[in-house]
Amino acid sequence: MTKRRGVLLVLATSLFACAFAAGYRAHVLAEGAPTQQPLFYSGTLEVSGAPASGEYTVTMTLHDTATGGNELCGTESKAMVEGGRFRIDASDCREAVADEPDSWIAVSFTGSDGVEHAIPGRAKVGAVPYALQADHAVSASSPAGALATTIQQLTERMNALETAPRASAFIAHKTTAQPIGMPGGKVVVFDDVQIDIGNEYDEATGNFVAKAAGLYEFSCTIVFDLQENTVATYEVAFAFNGSELTFSGHYGDGAAATRTLTRLIKMEAGDVVACTALQTLGATVPLLINGSGYNTFSGYRL
Repeated sequence: MTKRRGVLLVLATSLFACAFAAGYRAHVLAEGAPTQQPLFYSGTLEVSGAPASGEYTVTMTLHDTATGGNELCGTESKAMVEGGRFRIDASDCREAVADEPDSWIAVSFTGSDGVEHAIPGRAKVGAVPYALQADHAVSASSPAGALATTIQQLTERMNALETAPRASAFIAHKTTAQPIGMPGGKVVVFDDVQIDIGNEYDEATGNFVAKAAGLYEFSCTIVFDLQENTVATYEVAFAFNGSELTFSGHYGDGAAATRTLTRLIKMEAGDVVACTALQTLGATVPLLINGSGYNTFSGYRL
């Protein structure tokens, strides 16, 4: 025995039907004028209590009454049924549905056995406000007023999020010896990169190159490694685009002299910041290398 669990009559090119739970019912959904949009008939087919599968010939007729009466139109199509679900093009009945929305559908199926199985009874289509739907399809072709403003605001916000620079933060330690001679400050190369979210710090040169404009905070700590009574000036500084911007240091004993400098710097994309060291002892002075945390260079964009 072949039976139909439920059907859905859809007036729209892009809509697909969902099956009803039980009983013989039909439903019409209009989107656009019936004379302009295709008409699809969808539903679920069961054979011997299980979802059907394979190719079936589906015959659908439209009537003006639940029983008897006049046949308004008819269409026959082959349909591939998968998991019980099927859909056919019923556009031949489009005008008939528009003219007589309060109509009834009769359906039959022919499977591989070559026998036509009629579904008992007819399913009511029901009234559909076609003219109203057709007017809506025309007037809603482009947004206007408050809706257009909201869409524009959302579009601008999405574009801003997509083009916004990614987070920027880095920290690097120094693990190799680097003598600091005279004269002038020498760029300190911090070779052990712990974090570099924006891939902006170059461990080969010691330079941080900003990828986006913004306000950055940098910090640098330098530890000199000398014996006691090596009195001189020992400094740490930030070089901004090759020129010294600010420094921290004083005259004193260089025995493990520590200098730390922190500074906010306003940068444009492509600007370069480096940490430099300076001493006035008059000889080559090494930096203290004992673990990776003594000499440190770090920064991030606020």
